[in-house]
Amino acid sequence: MSILPPEIQAAIDKAAKGGKFKSLEEANEVISGIVMEYNKKAQLETAGLSPEQVYRLLHSDWESKLSVLKLNNKLKHDDLAKVPIYHNARLFMEQAAIAPIKATAAGNLNRAFVNLMMSNMIIDADYKDMVLRVNKVFNEEDVQPLHKLRVILSVSGIIRKRKGKFILSKKGKELLSDDAAGLLFAHIFKTFFRKFNLAYLDWLPPDPCLQDTIAYGFYVIHKLDDKWHAIDRLKDVFWLKAVRDEVVGSEPDDNLLRQTKSRLIKPLILFGLLNKKIIGDSSKLIKKYAVKKSKLFDQFIRFDF
Repeated sequence: MSILPPEIQAAIDKAAKGGKFKSLEEANEVISGIVMEYNKKAQLETAGLSPEQVYRLLHSDWESKLSVLKLNNKLKHDDLAKVPIYHNARLFMEQAAIAPIKATAAGNLNRAFVNLMMSNMIIDADYKDMVLRVNKVFNEEDVQPLHKLRVILSVSGIIRKRKGKFILSKKGKELLSDDAAGLLFAHIFKTFFRKFNLAYLDWLPPDPCLQDTIAYGFYVIHKLDDKWHAIDRLKDVFWLKAVRDEVVGSEPDDNLLRQTKSRLIKPLILFGLLNKKIIGDSSKLIKKYAVKKSKLFDQFIRFDF
């Protein structure tokens, strides 16, 4: 059984039927030419990208001039002020700049700080209502958006813990000014998707291939038209086939949908790069929603092949 893509195998078979190759070198040269031609040809199953372009996209570092995926780190504070993760990160950093934040004996944020953040963070309304219903006092892990923000800021090097207190690092101080808004946003974005373990968002099994190829998902979103799209209809197009086949769990298809929501869609909403609206019955506990690309997406992410 051939392990080559059917298109390549068919081209090789056709070349071989024309007669025997005069030498092994000639055969290798012909086959090499077929493969090179295939690698430069746009493929329907990869959003119109050629295999060569997919390779370059997945191996981009998001920072160098040669990177296919480029992040705009020159966005202004006013562009980002209402973006949840930017607003929440700035709020956390500003408090840490005023005074170190005392940690609990378990190493978490203290209740007074959690209450302060809970009152001023931009948090999904349904989630906040649920937290308020089930908790009389708030510990850090009772407010998961805050807990995950603290982890991300730690991974990013913006805050660190010293002598039982969370302090703003030198890097954090440099990124706190309004003039550094774009740099802060881009730094948190790169940390979130490249260093932070996305499996921590949902506690499903880790899927390194999914996180390593997430730039392809960004590209698919970049190509979407300006319409609302239901998530369950798009989960298969956000990922390369090899990645979809690697999703693990007792119900891979359901896990793919859950991971699409938790590791791609919800984070991009948090970064203000996707807008969402509820579709269907809004009274249900688990709501269905559709998304579309925000204006900020194209201002922040671009692709240069």
